[in-house]
Amino acid sequence: PSTPDVLKGVPYVTNEQLFNLQTLPPRMVVYGAGVIALEMAQAFAAFGSKVTILARSTLLSNGDVEAREMIKSILEEEDGIAFLEYVEVSEVTTLREGLATQIEGDVESLPLVKLTVKSGKGEDST
Repeated sequence: PSTPDVLKGVPYVTNEQLFNLQTLPPRMVVYGAGVIALEMAQAFAAFGSKVTILARSTLLSNGDVEAREMIKSILEEEDGIAFLEYVEVSEVTTLREGLATQIEGDVESLPLVKLTVKSGKGEDST
């Protein structure tokens, strides 16, 4: 798929580039909540990054509701992953210390070091 307009002009990596990073980002925001996005988030949380997942709807939106809630609970409680669901990212800004996302309707920016976006192989919900 094409790059969302909100990401044009700011640095980000896709799931295809993620494991080529030379240093571990202390904070990472994953824009998307499908299978590949959750896999990347869990991997980097296990490596030690503080991970937040931004989802336009809910994680695994096409999946079974009970399974979705169980997966979310495990990722939150065991891996420390934070979820922001039903959000629209209205702006991503480059800062000296990294990037910041402005979530529509939210007055605070979410500071991050690395933004990860799922690239277009197969189905993935965001």
